[in-house]
Amino acid sequence: MPNNFLRLGEFSLAPLSDGRFWLDGGAMFGVVPKVLWNKLNPADELNRIELALNCLLVQTRDYNIIIDTGIGEKVDDKFQNMYRFTRERTLIELLGNIGLTADKIHFVINTHLHFDHCGGDTLKKQGNFVPTFSKAKYIIQSFEWEDAVNPSERTKASYFNINFLPVKDAGQLLLVDGDYEVCPGVRVIRTNGHTRGHQSVLIESAGEKAIYFGDLIPTASHIKIPYIMGYDLFPLDIIEKKKDILTQAVRENWLLVFEHDPKVIFARLAEEGGKKVLKPIDFGNTKFQNPSSKQIPINQTPNSKPYDLAERTLKFTKEVIEFIRTLPKTPANTENSKQLIRSSGSVGSNYIEANESLGKKDFLMRIRICKKEAKESAYWLKLVECNDQKSENRRNTLIDEAMQFVKIFNSIAEKSK
Repeated sequence: MPNNFLRLGEFSLAPLSDGRFWLDGGAMFGVVPKVLWNKLNPADELNRIELALNCLLVQTRDYNIIIDTGIGEKVDDKFQNMYRFTRERTLIELLGNIGLTADKIHFVINTHLHFDHCGGDTLKKQGNFVPTFSKAKYIIQSFEWEDAVNPSERTKASYFNINFLPVKDAGQLLLVDGDYEVCPGVRVIRTNGHTRGHQSVLIESAGEKAIYFGDLIPTASHIKIPYIMGYDLFPLDIIEKKKDILTQAVRENWLLVFEHDPKVIFARLAEEGGKKVLKPIDFGNTKFQNPSSKQIPINQTPNSKPYDLAERTLKFTKEVIEFIRTLPKTPANTENSKQLIRSSGSVGSNYIEANESLGKKDFLMRIRICKKEAKESAYWLKLVECNDQKSENRRNTLIDEAMQFVKIFNSIAEKSK
């Protein structure tokens, strides 16, 4: 469940798990000997290794974006048995847990159209297959679309028409050629190699950068340049792309997002002693971590100090005030805005008081007040009246932040008992 999210500048990133599945280990590592890859990726009795379906929700100030949609809900028992596919919750349920519905998604970016990356693009409704996200534009490379609708003998088993043709039929398909800016701070870059039209997603906000690899580098184990998949159609292109991108990732301290790793979702790559060292990020959930790897807290980078929660709550209050200034001047908004400013400001002020408390009892009381005021902020945000989609999007982002504070302060209170 996406109870946690990661801040990237002004954006938030939340992993959405569409479950786990198992693929042949030899195919996942190509010419790399099993004696090497089996240590970190142990195979089952059928030589399959466990892989995750780590989709990603990116929330900017104005847009909600989903990158890849996993396998989806349309597979049968034969498929589930073949790939040992399991899932706890659907993407729609996960979005609901953080206050979003399918019609609140503005863009869906597919790195490519293999069944484990776009299965959730569509669903069956009243006997017909329709786009899952009814108001979203689906962004796909033109080359990828061509190869998906006209697959070769080698690739046709990876493309399921019901996953993508309904998107075109509904008029929601947006084909792009090469690099393309989806919205300010989010752009796709063509990383051909796995397929001819594969794309990765570069995310940038307030000087921080992240890259969602897709199948360019599917797991943390594939970070080594020679580790490429047997599924890759153009392996030499993969090698050159990895060299270029990882060099830039080290130089600019990018956040790396792995789509298929069952232990590591987020990591950074550093240069130490002339070697590149992967540093997984502790995301507060052990099933996403590699217990044998050195972890870096989610609120740190290799060269940074811990993220200041007082600074974050202050920023929240400032964004609330800025948001209120854009609202229509109605009597109801005037009264509700007063309550909203009071509660949002109280979150940060009580957190400061908690850190200056003289005892545990006073600390716990202040933290509980922070939680209460954050919850009230979400309530008042829901009551104010918006006059356009942009304001509605900003409201949803602020509500999400308020509910994240509720979870954070609840966790602090529980650990402090």
